[in-house]
Amino acid sequence: MSRIVTANSVFLAGCVWLLAAPLVALPGGSKPLSVQPALGERPGELLYQGKGYAPNALPVQLSAEHKEQLAPWLEWARANDSRGELDASGTVLLLVPASEGRNQARLELVDRTLKSLDSALGKPAGAQPALLILAQAQRTQTMGSLAESIAKSRPELSGWASNVHLSGGFLLSQPLIGAWTLEGEGREEFDPAGELVHRLAKLYCMQRFGRLPHWIATGIAWHLELSERRKITCFPYRNDFVSVNGHDGWESDLGSEFQKRAKQPLEFQDLAALARGSYQETAAAKAWGAASYWMTARTPGLAAALAELGAAYETESVITKPDGSWERDVHFELSPARQTEILSKHLGPAWLGELHKAFASGIGRSAEKARKSTGSKAPK
Repeated sequence: MSRIVTANSVFLAGCVWLLAAPLVALPGGSKPLSVQPALGERPGELLYQGKGYAPNALPVQLSAEHKEQLAPWLEWARANDSRGELDASGTVLLLVPASEGRNQARLELVDRTLKSLDSALGKPAGAQPALLILAQAQRTQTMGSLAESIAKSRPELSGWASNVHLSGGFLLSQPLIGAWTLEGEGREEFDPAGELVHRLAKLYCMQRFGRLPHWIATGIAWHLELSERRKITCFPYRNDFVSVNGHDGWESDLGSEFQKRAKQPLEFQDLAALARGSYQETAAAKAWGAASYWMTARTPGLAAALAELGAAYETESVITKPDGSWERDVHFELSPARQTEILSKHLGPAWLGELHKAFASGIGRSAEKARKSTGSKAPK
């Protein structure tokens, strides 16, 4: 048994080591001097495509709008001994401690995760989207500073910001940011790279589709995490212990269960029992299984289904007041009937039966068979 990270802790970018600055010996017995950090490695500076940039001299290939989006985050980084790393596509900004050495593997992991999502869901058309922000804090105090900075432009978050240091991290849709800290208890199975993949997948879905049902968004994130890291260590809303099999054994668990359930078909509630704010192990395995099957098979209609689910939440979560003003019900969730209606519309009326067969026969094998039978490629 191993201790895992608490439910809402957020993640970290790649495997990181804190490096002491190398010392240079001087002739004549003089004291060694520390080598100064290179451009792009100091607080407030930016690394992009292997080159360093000062905040007032950002890459010329970035648009004025892009630079405007970067500016406040780099200003925060300068004041909090952090720096920025921009991925090759220019869509993900990592905020990391300035004391860290360069970590190309971290940026490559970001790139692979985005490509996997685009491959399964089709690359989104249109203008370049707003930045996704992933922030790693060495200490909870730094993460609290970031939350307070965000609350300056969103005063309604001031109460939350004052208490964020009590958690392991946070994830927001406005702005699109995930942050986490290295400090805290229960880090025995903490995988920084896995946290990055999981949270990046959720931010991607938020940006492209809006707020999705928790079981679908988390299932997709788990699929990417297991594909990239070969194990799952990020368990939202979970605070107990995880067995060794609990990190990578869900496919075999589902096979054992559904081979015996020929007369008990998979039901929607089997999946949706993984609800926001709670954790249920058996439902978690099924949510992962559904997402893994759809993403691996490149199921036709999946992206359209996610888009309609997000749009339905956007319209149906609104409460209109007698005076014509409105507000959003932040606790609203689409009903099981509404979710089933939308999924059946885009995935076909037999989608639950297809998942049942895949769980019983093996998700990977079933997904590849489905993909070949339909000739599915990355949707456009």
